[in-house]
Amino acid sequence: MEQPIITQIWAWKRIVLFFVIVVCQSANGQQSLPMIKANTKTVDIQDGAVFQKGIWNLTPEAKPDIYYALEPGKERKVTFYTDMDSISFDVKPGLTYDFIILLNDKDTCFTQINSLPKEKIEVSTIDPEQLKEDFTFLREAILQEHGGLFRYQNRNEFTQLSDSLFRTLDHPMNQFEFGTLVRFFLSSVKDGHTGSSLPSELMEYYAGHIKMFPIQLYFMDERAFVLCSGPSELPPGTELLSIDGKPINEIRKELFRYLSSDGNIETKKFQTLNRDAFPFLYSWVFGEKSDHTITYKTQTGLVENMHIKTDFIKESCVPKGHDKGKYLQLDYKSGNIAILTIKTFSSERLRQTNEDFVKFLQVSFKEIKNQKYRSEHPICFGLGISENRFRSVLLPV
Repeated sequence: MEQPIITQIWAWKRIVLFFVIVVCQSANGQQSLPMIKANTKTVDIQDGAVFQKGIWNLTPEAKPDIYYALEPGKERKVTFYTDMDSISFDVKPGLTYDFIILLNDKDTCFTQINSLPKEKIEVSTIDPEQLKEDFTFLREAILQEHGGLFRYQNRNEFTQLSDSLFRTLDHPMNQFEFGTLVRFFLSSVKDGHTGSSLPSELMEYYAGHIKMFPIQLYFMDERAFVLCSGPSELPPGTELLSIDGKPINEIRKELFRYLSSDGNIETKKFQTLNRDAFPFLYSWVFGEKSDHTITYKTQTGLVENMHIKTDFIKESCVPKGHDKGKYLQLDYKSGNIAILTIKTFSSERLRQTNEDFVKFLQVSFKEIKNQKYRSEHPICFGLGISENRFRSVLLPV
């Protein structure tokens, strides 16, 4: 009679031991993940060269809570900043990075950085509730953080516009539709540094899957000219008068409402539209179509009509505007003067010349600092910042 009792005791001991081992393994698995602490739910994220203040809210219920990297096809550093701590990862395409944020010393927030490869990029449809939540977050962030929000509009105008746009979020939208609405909203602020753009991977997806207006245009004042196109009847320099019966200047004015700029200055808007943005913006604002009727003026002065079909944008014929040297440069002049030349902040342009803006600044200022200690006289540096005009300022280091 005693043998079965002993067997049962050992059986229970084995079960308990197995349970303890499993629990310990689980605990060790969690503890092996990197951990940082936070006392508030709001987290800032530095994604490559883009700093996103207050973009992330801790959600202990999500297991894991996934952050999707802005440019999944590019290697760069991603850093999460809490009110107490920070953690960084050198993110590579197609990989995930798991860590824990311990909120208030009690809530475990399992967090993951996800960097999907380009081939997995798909267009998402966003439900109305999520659209409203995102738009509300954007509106409140602008109200709290933008120092010059009411410089060109009063609070009542801002409220009327934001409420009107909010009411349109009553049906599902894809990322391009919602992105266009956000563009319109932010352009109303009339701040050249307050705008929105889609990730380059989504832009590439759109260009590869949606047929658009096939003629790339160059806008000058109230007129537009063919920069390049397929039809032989439209050589470069041909003036385009209208698209589908709508005068080209009215089209330009409508598209300008979706482009950010300082005050009523239109220079930046012309530049944006002339850098092969027209086909995309025209498609988003006026809708995707399979064909168009255009009216144009030949170089001999004749006014003609033509029916054209939309097509995929295979490559840009827009001049790069910079084919000599680099956009970022550090030079030394006589009199202990160092000159930093920054000809663009555009990440797209810098990628074309294989330049890294953040690394350039780090290396340049380190070199200037070292030069200072090697010199008997103070070092000054000139800073030139402009895509079209060079502005130089001498400052003591």
